[in-house]
Amino acid sequence: MAEAFTAVADDPYALAGNVAGISRNRDLEISFSHLEWFGGVDDEYLAFTRSFFKGVGGFDSSIGLGLQYLHIPDFLSYNDWGDPIGTARFFDYAIMAGYAQKIGPVSAGIGLKYVNQSVLGSGEGAATFNFGLLYTVHLPTFALFGSQFISRPLDFGAVLENWSMGTRIGGYTT
Repeated sequence: MAEAFTAVADDPYALAGNVAGISRNRDLEISFSHLEWFGGVDDEYLAFTRSFFKGVGGFDSSIGLGLQYLHIPDFLSYNDWGDPIGTARFFDYAIMAGYAQKIGPVSAGIGLKYVNQSVLGSGEGAATFNFGLLYTVHLPTFALFGSQFISRPLDFGAVLENWSMGTRIGGYTT
C-alpha cells in the first residue's frame, strides 16, 4: 500500500503521514502505539490532536503534537579484523507539531518536525517542514441494470515531506 495513508489520514497518526488529516478530527484524540520487533527493537509513537476553534473564515481547524522514538538495543561492535571495539548504540526520535484547516472538501496542513538520529555515538538533527493536502470528491449515486449503487466519497491526498532550507542530516558513504 506504500503511501496510501496519505489519502486516508484522519487521526493523530496523520502528523507522521499527512498533516492535513488532523483537520478531520472533531474533538480531542490521543494515540499511542508500542511496537516491539524481533531483536528487541522498539518503536514508540504518542500523539494528540485537538479541533478546538474555528479558523480563517469560520472553518474547522486543528492542532496536533506528537513524538516518535525508535530504539535498538546496545550490542558489541567489532572492527574489520574481528576485534571488539566497544558498545554500539542506535536510536532516533522525531518531535512533531502540526496545524490543519478544512475548507469545504479541501483540507490543508503544515507540520514542523525535528528529527534526531544517533548512530554509534554520533548524532545529528534537523528541523523539517511537511505540507499536506486532502481533497474529497462525493460521487453521485447511479443505477445500472435496475440496481442502485450508492457511491462512497473518494479521497485524494498529496504531501511534501521533510522539506527544509539550509539544514541536512549528515552522514558518510563508504
